[in-house]
Amino acid sequence: RNEILSKEKMYEKDKKFHALIYRFLVDNYGGFSISPFQINPLEVPDNKYVGFMHTLSNDQLFNAGNYLIRNKSYNKAILTFEESIHPHFKEDTSNFQLGNALVATNDLVKGIEHWEQARNLNPQYLEPFLKLGTIFFENSHFNRSLSNFQKADALKPDDDEILYNISKCLLQLERYNQAYGYAERAHKINPKNKFVEGVLDILNQSDIKKLRKKFPEN
Repeated sequence: RNEILSKEKMYEKDKKFHALIYRFLVDNYGGFSISPFQINPLEVPDNKYVGFMHTLSNDQLFNAGNYLIRNKSYNKAILTFEESIHPHFKEDTSNFQLGNALVATNDLVKGIEHWEQARNLNPQYLEPFLKLGTIFFENSHFNRSLSNFQKADALKPDDDEILYNISKCLLQLERYNQAYGYAERAHKINPKNKFVEGVLDILNQSDIKKLRKKFPEN
C-alpha cells in the first residue's frame, strides 16, 4: 500500500536498505564472542567509509569504533566516534575513545579536549581522569596532573598505582611530606610496587629529608 513518509522515516528506511548491503555484526559483547564482522570496517576502502558508516545503527557504529581502536586503525576510529557523538549515543565513552584515537595520532590538544568532555559528562568515569593525569604529568603540567589523579583517588580509593602517581606529582611540586605520605600508603597496599620504592628512596635522601623537617607543612 502507498504511504506518505516523513523525512525522518524515509531516512530510517534508507538506512535499512543500505544495511542489506553492509551487514555488520558485533564481534564481542559482554565478554561473549558472537560472530565475526560480515564486512570488516578495516577492509572498507577509505573513500567509501563515510557511506559505510551511514548504514550503521548507533550500536553498530559504536562497536565499529571500538573494534577500530583495538586494531589501531585510528583515522577511521576518529571518523566513527565523531559520527557516534552526533546523536549523543554513549556520549561519555564515545568522547573518551575519540580522545584515545586523537592522542594516538599525536593530536594531543583535541584528544585532551575530548577526554575532558568525557570526564565532564560523567564525573564517575575513572578512565578519563587517569588518562588526563598521565598526559599532563608527561608534559610537566604537574598541578593539572595532580588534580586529575586526586579525583581518580576519590573514585577508586586505596589503589597503589593512583597513590603512586599522586606522590610523583607532589614530588615534582616539591611538596615532599605530602608525597611521602601518599607513597607510604601505596607501599603498604602493595609492597611489591618497585616504582613506589623508587619514590620513597628519593624522599629518603638526606637533602630532601632535611627539607621535609624544615618545611613540615609541605
